[in-house]
Amino acid sequence: MDKVRLYLLTTLKSKDFWIRMLFILIAALFWFLMKLSKNGYATGITYPVIYEDIPQSKILVGSPTQDITLRISSYGFRLLGYEFKNREPLQINVKRHTRKLEGEKYYWLPNLYREELESQLDGQTSLLRIEPDTVYLTLSEKVKKKVPVRSNVTAAFKPGFEADGPYELMPSMVTVSGPKVYLDSLTEVFTVPKTITDVNKNVSVKIQLRLDNDMISVNPNKVEYKQKVDEFTEKVLTVPVRITNVPKGYSAEIIPKHIKVACKVGLSKARLLESNDIDIVCDFDQLSEFPNRKSLILDVNNIGQIGEIVEISQSSVEFLLIKK
Repeated sequence: MDKVRLYLLTTLKSKDFWIRMLFILIAALFWFLMKLSKNGYATGITYPVIYEDIPQSKILVGSPTQDITLRISSYGFRLLGYEFKNREPLQINVKRHTRKLEGEKYYWLPNLYREELESQLDGQTSLLRIEPDTVYLTLSEKVKKKVPVRSNVTAAFKPGFEADGPYELMPSMVTVSGPKVYLDSLTEVFTVPKTITDVNKNVSVKIQLRLDNDMISVNPNKVEYKQKVDEFTEKVLTVPVRITNVPKGYSAEIIPKHIKVACKVGLSKARLLESNDIDIVCDFDQLSEFPNRKSLILDVNNIGQIGEIVEISQSSVEFLLIKK
């Protein structure tokens, strides 16, 4: 083992050894260069594809072939260069090159256009064949339609503040355009998710619309979200009870004749809320179904729609029928 190690060390230190190695490397390089200078080498080169001149009434959908492989023949140097150079995309003229198969399906036969594709290569490279031999495309009809906008906004109010009525989206309808195959199932468009915190005044913000399909566009692409906000308080009203359908031949007395009603109302509208905005009815028709009833259930209605009824002092009244 020591003899072998000694031999190797001696050889590596020998000037003759390195001179021989240099000549071998030069010979190998010349042989490699001679090989590369010859014509007739073939290889496969992958080229990206771009689709041009699509009819205005159509739109390319799905996942069309993004690259094709050209089997080419050229000098070795040129083939080696193709491996390192940026390849310009091959241009497919959809209007001229494709043929209709059925429905929205089209096809392109690349080998029928070999000369056009070969013209995009350098003059010393020959195009042998193209793979795949058939490229399938889906060209859908481009359409437009109006759809409603839905909010994806969450408003978090400060204590004591609430929404004063429903929110508004302006515009409430937008125009979407794109492939018919996609728009047929599109019934609405949502805003992007957004949370508004510490709300204590009217809200008016522009919000982007969200589309999950890049093939579909929307106009306009933003809407205005508007929400009226008010600080709410509680207002108690004393409301008279209205009597209806007293049996013929009788007069009626009820206890009590007035009911206290607590309403939640915005401060800006509190002064407008009055007792006549609440209608409380004692309907004696209940006795036709329940003749032995000792008290009658009250029907309470907010006819003014200014405040929200949150509590009433009692839900029924006692009554006395007096024969006339």
